Amino acid sequence: YNVEKVIPFDAIFKDLPVFDQVNANIQEQLKEADSRLEIAKDSTELIPGLKLILHRCVLYLGCTQKYKSIMTRTNANNFISDFKLSLQYISNAIKLLPTLGESFFQRSLVELQCKHVGLTVYDLLRASLASIPSAQALNSYQSIMLNPENPVNNKLKNLIATIYIDSISNPDKLVNREIIEYFLLAIIGSKISPASWVDSNKRHNLQGSKISLKQLEMMFFEKIATRYIKNMELILKNLLTLFSTFQMQVIQWEKTANVRNIELTRLENYDISLLKFIFKYIGIVIDKVILKGWDKELSSFEYLGMVKIIFLWLQTNKFALEYSQSDPLF
Repeated sequence: YNVEKVIPFDAIFKDLPVFDQVNANIQEQLKEADSRLEIAKDSTELIPGLKLILHRCVLYLGCTQKYKSIMTRTNANNFISDFKLSLQYISNAIKLLPTLGESFFQRSLVELQCKHVGLTVYDLLRASLASIPSAQALNSYQSIMLNPENPVNNKLKNLIATIYIDSISNPDKLVNREIIEYFLLAIIGSKISPASWVDSNKRHNLQGSKISLKQLEMMFFEKIATRYIKNMELILKNLLTLFSTFQMQVIQWEKTANVRNIELTRLENYDISLLKFIFKYIGIVIDKVILKGWDKELSSFEYLGMVKIIFLWLQTNKFALEYSQSDPLF
């Protein structure tokens, strides 16, 4: 079949080793005679199924490659670079059908293998809020963020405490990315699930440590304001994580997926607390990151990309627009 008119073949399959090999064989055959059936743009019943079949092929090749990478490693510590090919397959599957949450869920499993819990939560939220969501992703998100008995939740709290102490005792140690990625989860967790993240005896401390959540927040914002150049993708994903967390929060408590028209007065106190933090994040990112770097780092799309995303969020959520009008920093 010739699918070039309905699927951006080069964008989806280019540079994937298995398809380079197959494509070379096909091109050799086509030199003799092109007997392929052409799929036209008006084949509306055929195209969705065709895209789904190709999506499954690419996604499952990515999953297979992930397990292959795990089994061939002797070191217990996994790194994102170890899963480069697997992530390439999965990312291309996302390009082909971004409406399917399953692809984001599979990417989150790779990120979890590498202990990138911030990226894991980001992709679990994307998978849970996709047009065709993944139930597994939602369960995993709730387990990590809302369940204090979950091993990942406990390890993450211990890791955050260790990173904070290390950065105080050894200021020259470079843990900027870790602070920007992990500390946000503790701050979010303290607002949406205090029982999982906040010390029951000392209400302002991270659970299981003597560290104040305010201290974590101050260090988090300090790193964003001063160490943003090499972490722009992560700062953008943090913004989307915050928006998605709020979306998920309101869906769960308001029992409705239609959160766009919810008025500010209908939100609970913990929703307002999260909203206040989101606008603090937005304000600092605009002031300390975007205004300082958008016309200097011209190779990075994230600066102006975040501005666009912020305004789209305000335009499509009544509560956010109402709150923005009363927020002095914004």
